[in-house]
Amino acid sequence: MSGADLRGLNLRQANLQGADLSGVNLSGSDLTKANLSNAILTGSNLGGAKLIGANLSSARLNSSYMGETKLMDANLKVASLINADIGQANFTGADVTGANFNGVRCHTWTTYTGLDGSTSTAWCK
Repeated sequence: MSGADLRGLNLRQANLQGADLSGVNLSGSDLTKANLSNAILTGSNLGGAKLIGANLSSARLNSSYMGETKLMDANLKVASLINADIGQANFTGADVTGANFNGVRCHTWTTYTGLDGSTSTAWCK
């Protein structure tokens, strides 16, 4: 599926565990409660996608575009988001334990809820 155009699709609860989705266009797709654990999403476009309650544990999202992506209550444990663009992505309630956010870009004020329930606003470059 590497490089495929899957924008706007309904992929709710899809099992994509370990799938190579490098460079795939998933913009606007609904991946609510999908299993993407260990998936390779390097360089993919997830702009505006719904990943609410999705399992992205150990997923590789390096250099992906995640602008306005909805990641509420998602499992991002040990996920790699190195150099990803997360502008206006919503991580409210997401578990990001051990996730790697080195070099992320968002160029905006981003509001997120921490694991302790506190809400923070930060400028992210």
